[in-house]
Amino acid sequence: MDPVAALQALFTAAMDDGRVGKDVNDLRKKWEEFQDALLKGDEKKAKDHLRDLQKELQEAGDKGKMDPLFIKEALASIQGIATQYGLDLPPAKP
Repeated sequence: MDPVAALQALFTAAMDDGRVGKDVNDLRKKWEEFQDALLKGDEKKAKDHLRDLQKELQEAGDKGKMDPLFIKEALASIQGIATQYGLDLPPAKP
């Protein structure tokens, strides 16, 4: 499965079942901004939004605000997207 589609499916399921907690709107906004930049071919903005999403997920994990398995899967998908589109992101924290 395409990493963007995989992450979209993961986000949709996690938003529906509550695994993302109260930060659902922030994550949805960052995800939509990333997708919009990607569709417009704006690599810099896509990278920035993907990095913001990565950071938000890591911070939520550090604070115990989201399901750890969801965060692990989402961060792995983000790395897959970065690789596929040649976006240079820092590695996700373990």
